[in-house]
Amino acid sequence: MNIFLIGSTSDFALNMASELEKTDTVFKFGRANLNYANINQMKTEFEKYPTPDIVIFNQHVGCIESDVLNTKQVELDVMIRRNCFSWAETFYSKIYMYNILKNANTFVFITSSITDVDNKDYGLPHVTYRAIRASEQQLMKSIVLEGKNSYGLCPGGMDDDPEGYARKTAQIIVNENPDRLNGKVNSVMDSMKEIYTYTVDFKEEEICKENIKKIYTTEYILIDDFIDRELVNAKHQDFIDNYPIIELTRDESCSVINSVEHELDQAFTKNWCDSILEKVNSTWDLNCKRVQVCLQKMSGLQTLTTHQDSYDTNIPVRGIIYLDDVFGTHFHDITDDEFSLYEVDYYDKTEIGGMPGQLLLFHAGSGTNWHSAGMYRRNTKDRYIFNLTISNE
Repeated sequence: MNIFLIGSTSDFALNMASELEKTDTVFKFGRANLNYANINQMKTEFEKYPTPDIVIFNQHVGCIESDVLNTKQVELDVMIRRNCFSWAETFYSKIYMYNILKNANTFVFITSSITDVDNKDYGLPHVTYRAIRASEQQLMKSIVLEGKNSYGLCPGGMDDDPEGYARKTAQIIVNENPDRLNGKVNSVMDSMKEIYTYTVDFKEEEICKENIKKIYTTEYILIDDFIDRELVNAKHQDFIDNYPIIELTRDESCSVINSVEHELDQAFTKNWCDSILEKVNSTWDLNCKRVQVCLQKMSGLQTLTTHQDSYDTNIPVRGIIYLDDVFGTHFHDITDDEFSLYEVDYYDKTEIGGMPGQLLLFHAGSGTNWHSAGMYRRNTKDRYIFNLTISNE
């Protein structure tokens, strides 16, 4: 396909173009070769190239944000001149460009979902930006009325991973059925989850009373191949090889990793959490309300020292899905509520889990549950797990 990318100089645009160019031909446009206020110049420039299949509007929208209810006259004069020009240039230039390029099949607006945000913090303080984006989205909807495919993509949250969001935006444009997106502003993250979430078989039926075992004083369930081991190996390796590992938080024991690119994380979101919650409640006669999942990395230098989880009564059950075969979780035969870490090696210990696809659940309220991770590691590789907290609130 031939794709016209209008607004192509930002890092976001360049990363999006790089992803698009893996499968299609991208022609880049911006202020260097387009005069947005000159219809004839734009028409002449566009005629140099093949008719596009897809047109992406990604121009910068500049506006002055201010406290509109308390603006002084001198500030108002500047704001009117600046914002009226910005609105007119971006709005009318898109109309003109659509008219020149209307033989294209699809028109994509890189826009903002702020127009649908019901939060006063994003109301009057940002009303100018809301208005500019709303007018753009009305053009998008009007193009749909002309019988064309036209939709918006909002890369909200892209500061967490600009390059990843750019790639995801490009993948949506070339892979998604435009009929599903047509006439709407679609969240890049939500759309990507829907595209890449697939049905994954998992052994939810094995979360049951009959499979409860006890290690020292702690009740636990260990399910081999809760997720197919080969699938875990393939999907996790794809994540490691192809996506940036972005640490959201870090302490001496582990890092929480941005997991939106991890396909197994999206299977959690769509398929697993409700089922796991229901099974845990029936297995241990609980009334937990929520399963929270995060992707954790423990580097070769990090250690989770021997500790208890029974202190937090709002989280009666904790779980781990192992994504590699680096090491499992050690439980310690300690019955006292307090002990010195210097004495830990005097107590018996047993390693549970540690193989790809295994699920470990343990009832934190069923015993002293002293446990650790990484203190007796088999190697210095990074270990990745999905950490599950199953809570009452």
